[in-house]
Amino acid sequence: TCKVCLNAEVECIFLPCRHLACCSTCADQLVKCPVCQSEIERSVKPYRA
Repeated sequence: TCKVCLNAEVECIFLPCRHLACCSTCADQLVKCPVCQSEIERSVKPYRA
């Protein structure tokens, strides 16, 4: 579950910290990781098999 909206499924990995914490809607609005507060350089969607 997204750590920001507490509703949607997590789907973005923040780099460089690599935390998987947010849905894409919330991730698009963030500058810092909600887990460790490091600056987000970019976010990527993981492949789940």
